[in-house]
Amino acid sequence: MSSLGTVCIHPADYAMSSSTRSKTEMGASDFEVESHDLTPQPKLKTLDLVDGARTALTALGLLAAASALGVSASSLAVYRETHLPAEFRLPLWPENLDARPTVALVVCSAIAVIANGASLVLCRAKSIQSKASYPIGSLLLPPIVSLVAALVAISFFYAVNTSVSVDTIQSWSCQWRRVAMTSSPNFGSVCQQSQAALNLSTVLVPLQAIVVGAAAWQVGLGKVVNRAGVQERRSPTPSGKI
Repeated sequence: MSSLGTVCIHPADYAMSSSTRSKTEMGASDFEVESHDLTPQPKLKTLDLVDGARTALTALGLLAAASALGVSASSLAVYRETHLPAEFRLPLWPENLDARPTVALVVCSAIAVIANGASLVLCRAKSIQSKASYPIGSLLLPPIVSLVAALVAISFFYAVNTSVSVDTIQSWSCQWRRVAMTSSPNFGSVCQQSQAALNLSTVLVPLQAIVVGAAAWQVGLGKVVNRAGVQERRSPTPSGKI
């Protein structure tokens, strides 16, 4: 009669083996959770930098648009105050002068001021909650509106100002800017104001284009951070069962 060999496992060895496996599982689970915690950190830093840059550029765009609005409105006001009807023998401005380019600068600059101001207010109020959860409309719509307004103003200005048969406020005032005048209109000042409004509106185009790009980048980063946060909440919590 042959006897079967019996393998005996000491209870202490079994407890140590179970404890080792539990610690190994806990360590792996802890590493998994920590990896989820660390994943969005670089994205959060990048998101913070992009948001700060976008906010600063939006404020700069607001300043440029407000300055363009001020100088263009001033030159338009001077023209309307000093424009005389055709029956006067010595009119200061030509009868067929086209003031629409300056009007376009005033209107489009006002639109840019409102759009940039609304963007700053909306995003500032939302930043209290989370920079990653900005509404897409509040990020992209204002700079796009401001960019389109600046493009319309510049395009309309150059389209009319290049005409050789019709004068504008800028072309007429710059033509007579060297004439010394003791009363309004001072053509030299009106010419400088018109050129400043045009230059500021021109600067708005690349500036708002950069803001649009930064806003689109921020939207993409926000989606990545939010997705990482959802995955982190769904990940299993470490448990230590022995």
